[in-house]
Amino acid sequence: GFSGQGCMEPELIDALSRIDAAVYVISPFGNMTREQADARYESGVRRLRALRPETPSVLGEHCYYRTPHDWKHEAVGRLYDKLKAEGWRKLAIVRMDDMWPKGDTDGTADGGHPNDRGEWTMAEAFAAVVKGILQTKGDT
Repeated sequence: GFSGQGCMEPELIDALSRIDAAVYVISPFGNMTREQADARYESGVRRLRALRPETPSVLGEHCYYRTPHDWKHEAVGRLYDKLKAEGWRKLAIVRMDDMWPKGDTDGTADGGHPNDRGEWTMAEAFAAVVKGILQTKGDT
């Protein structure tokens, strides 16, 4: 991982493409601005797929529960729906509601930054989706 500082820079996408990964988990919205997201998110996902067409990708919604960040969840969902409508296979999504069941914010320090419980809940959500896409050989 690249922590919250990986903001879909083209150089980062190129570096990721050199890793022979079983699956790419793409969840860059921690510190991305709207302008960065508009400029880099879709193009980065598409570039990584072009460079590694056989490797499944998992898109992760932003884990922040507070509503000012709704645009981040919507951006991920819109791109996922768009790519699936274009016929993309080997693509899955982790929804915020799977990371924070029923709006449970006990796993956060401030409504967004996860504490130990929150990290565990998020890991379980991502693990379930990654396991599913790997078990189907990404053919989803």
